[in-house]
Amino acid sequence: MGLFYGIFIFNFVTLKTKTLEKIINDDVKKQFLKLFGEHIRKLRCNKNISQIELSRRCYSNVKKIGRTERGEYDFRFTFLIAIAKGLDLTIEQLLNFDYPENIFEIFWIEEPLYFNG
Repeated sequence: MGLFYGIFIFNFVTLKTKTLEKIINDDVKKQFLKLFGEHIRKLRCNKNISQIELSRRCYSNVKKIGRTERGEYDFRFTFLIAIAKGLDLTIEQLLNFDYPENIFEIFWIEEPLYFNG
């Protein structure tokens, strides 16, 4: 979980010259979102919570929950917090799931990355 957790948090930091979104291969990103969405669906079903109920708990809508579970929605960190809260989990518990170790194929970066600020 360590690598994913670090990269996940890093993904929400705005960079001056590039974003992690451009660095991560789109196919890998789609694969990851699908795996994570399946994980959310399993957690929701294990707690016997419907998509409608989860959307109510997250102050969201059912379409967004469904798209997230299918891996079609590239969510923001605030939505992730809402999902965790709606499932009565911590962020760490929500992010603790099995994924292939090689899921992140980071491309070589020719220019240095600079943080805004």
